[in-house]
Amino acid sequence: VEGLGPDGVAILPASETKLVEWAARDGVVLRTFGANGDVRIEDLQLDDLARPSFTLEADGERAALTLSSMAGAHQAHNAAAAAAAALSLGRALPDVAAGLELATASAWRMEIIPGRYTVVNDAYNANPASMAAALHAVAAIPGRHVAVLGLMAELGDTAPTAHRAIGRLARELGYAALVIVGEDPGIAAGAGDIARPVPDAATAGTVVTELLDDDDVVLVKASRSVGLEALAAELAS
Repeated sequence: VEGLGPDGVAILPASETKLVEWAARDGVVLRTFGANGDVRIEDLQLDDLARPSFTLEADGERAALTLSSMAGAHQAHNAAAAAAAALSLGRALPDVAAGLELATASAWRMEIIPGRYTVVNDAYNANPASMAAALHAVAAIPGRHVAVLGLMAELGDTAPTAHRAIGRLARELGYAALVIVGEDPGIAAGAGDIARPVPDAATAGTVVTELLDDDDVVLVKASRSVGLEALAAELAS
């Protein structure tokens, strides 16, 4: 924010109240998104593949849209952030919504691959917020849920607490099993009896295949360094 030029605009989540207040005191031009923000999300619904439909509201206008190539409620918040940026550049809200509907997910980012069972490949990277969002998104897809998870890297001293919280969340969301690949600072500890720790991705493939039944839904997610994208592709083949 401090590096913005005189014509710059800061696009900030309205929920980060301290950051918004600090930026406003510093005289920064702001546009916020989220609940009580300049760009708001209303009427959010997910279909059977967790694809979000919602209405964006900004500057007294409303525009309904569906992100047909995205999965998870968090994608609506990403869309609101993008809309805030586009509106700051003078785009009209209906045009922004139409453009967002054409957006597609990048490789290994919440890719939903139907088949004997549904594979959700989110193996590109992971942090506590994105891991929680992915678990919630997959839990919204009808069926029995299994996850193959790995390390969230570069969390420092917070790693044990953050990993335990993810294991606990998966258990609370009703996941049938968590296959935890390689180094684990705490997912298994949080997951309790649904945890299935394995030493490597090859072993994970064997274990998860034995766990899965027809019509199950499996999430594959870890930090980039774990390299679970090959396993996701194998499960989807």
